[in-house]
Amino acid sequence: METILAIDDSSFNIQTLASFLQNDYHIISAQSGKEGIQLAIQQLPSLILLDIEMPEMNGFKVLEELQKNDKVSRIPVIFLTGLASIETEERALLAGAVDYITKPYNQNIVKARVRTHVDSYLHQKTIENELLLDTLTGLHNRRSYERFVREKWNDALENQTPLSIAMADIDYFKNVNDTYGHQEGDHVLKLVSSAIQEALPSNNNYVARYGGEEFVFILPNVYAKEAERIADQVCKNVFNQSLPNLGSKASNVVTISIGGVTIIPNECDFLLDFMNHIDHMLYKAKSYGRNQVVWKK
Repeated sequence: METILAIDDSSFNIQTLASFLQNDYHIISAQSGKEGIQLAIQQLPSLILLDIEMPEMNGFKVLEELQKNDKVSRIPVIFLTGLASIETEERALLAGAVDYITKPYNQNIVKARVRTHVDSYLHQKTIENELLLDTLTGLHNRRSYERFVREKWNDALENQTPLSIAMADIDYFKNVNDTYGHQEGDHVLKLVSSAIQEALPSNNNYVARYGGEEFVFILPNVYAKEAERIADQVCKNVFNQSLPNLGSKASNVVTISIGGVTIIPNECDFLLDFMNHIDHMLYKAKSYGRNQVVWKK
């Protein structure tokens, strides 16, 4: 059941909307703009019903603040108002609202418009999710990673929490393709993907196929010692699959090299520099003989 957030300073209006929609949606509510913004960020609803005329922070200001936050900026907003004027409706739509409903509410109109915009949002999310997945392994792809890592970097910077990221590369993967064929190479990529996922915590398991035989996994709010332990387990998982790679100089089975870095970023740090450090750690893991983890604390 999709969640809808109603933001209105009138409890009567919220109760009216809930009576229309509660059989089809999970309804949450806030009676101020500030509370509504916080609730939207926490709950990530599929639609926001937003009153225009509210004290302290009106609907236009609430929408402006929502649009500044990457987590909620694309959630559709329907303005609800007693202001039945063309000028206000035009302003609402130009501000970024997807629709405009005037009071008193007509139940059938409200339900129809809500359903239209929820369905459209879910369809858009499905398409976006498909574009963010690697078709071979089912993991996130590089585009997804670049979006996710910026978000987690900003979170770590704001909250002063650790961020651990590792780059992993299958050792002598070209030899797998050359010796056993590309079909077997694809099979290896899928199995290595599974091995990485199995080593990550169930509640903190973002992993992406960065490109070719390279993978990246992100561990927000995980300190270096634990992140390195997880990376070591990734190496063991891959090795224990015993996938043949007889031409490898690291082992006669498929192995993986991992370079990682943990940081609590400050305003003087840059994400690009951080990623370069991770690449350097991966280079060290390869130069030390591969099939190992090198982690910068």
